[in-house]
Amino acid sequence: PRGDVAALAARLRRLVDEPDLLPRLRAGIRPVRTIGKEVDELETLYARLVSHTSGASDARPAAVTLGSPA
Repeated sequence: PRGDVAALAARLRRLVDEPDLLPRLRAGIRPVRTIGKEVDELETLYARLVSHTSGASDARPAAVTLGSPA
């Protein structure tokens, strides 16, 4: 529980007492996604979406407004 110092101490003591526990816990952690991986996936998605919609006959450009309304 948040703010429970005794519980934190017990968990840390368990890590010390059970040396095989930390590697098992680490094995369950998913790798951190890098910004490069995110960019690559977004570029692939955008390219696929653009190529999919570029052949549509009823496709129209979206209205874009720049600046603040007067």
